[in-house]
Amino acid sequence: RFARPCSPPRAAALAGRVGDNEFGVVFPETNKRQAGEKAAGIRQRVEEAFGGSQDAPHPRIWVGAVENPIDGADATSLFQKAHALT
Repeated sequence: RFARPCSPPRAAALAGRVGDNEFGVVFPETNKRQAGEKAAGIRQRVEEAFGGSQDAPHPRIWVGAVENPIDGADATSLFQKAHALT
């Protein structure tokens, strides 16, 4: 129920677990504005998949959009910066 709406919206994107209960999506060749728009689409699809009810348990989504090399030159620094933005 959670995986389908979180599937990356384009074939070149990569999604995976980055922590115990955290997932990340990488959008190659995408700037921060574009990544934020794509993340908003994922958030909307997840909310729709869970019926939008505030009473029922549902995942919460935070977005930290970063851009290489502006925010970091390697995966570790980029994930740390994105996590700090959430």
